[in-house]
Amino acid sequence: IDLAVAALACDQTRILTLQNSSGANNIRFPHLNSNPDDHQLSHAGPAAGDSRNEWARRQTWYAQKFRRLLDGMAAVREGEGTLLDNSLVLWCSELAQGATHSHDNMPFLIAGSCGGALRTGRWVQFGGRNHNDLLMTIAQAFGHPVQSFGDPDYCTGVLDTLLA
Repeated sequence: IDLAVAALACDQTRILTLQNSSGANNIRFPHLNSNPDDHQLSHAGPAAGDSRNEWARRQTWYAQKFRRLLDGMAAVREGEGTLLDNSLVLWCSELAQGATHSHDNMPFLIAGSCGGALRTGRWVQFGGRNHNDLLMTIAQAFGHPVQSFGDPDYCTGVLDTLLA
């Protein structure tokens, strides 16, 4: 994470992908005293309390790493703002619910305002919209007026309320 922030700060790159693992992994978390297979835990349904709690501990660990990235970017001054202000950072997963492989109510977390192109500091819901619309919105925030992203059948339009 520190190397990623340094690369962005030094303008060695303007695009960064941090992938912790694939969804179908066998990672264990001994540093969290959590040894079950990660993939199996991700399939724990809402009624599997102990497994869900263990899964939540792991997701909290990932959130702390995400926070470290954001804090590092916020500490780098760029003009009137920070590296984070001038960036867009997206945190997401490939599924909303591992037990059912559902994409319904998929959570996405966006940080940074993309140089003022995005309205920030809000929690918004877009019930029934596909993530293709989010990706079109991100492209437009970066100045690319795309009309579709991926399969056009899943594109209904830009999420205007995200744009400043």
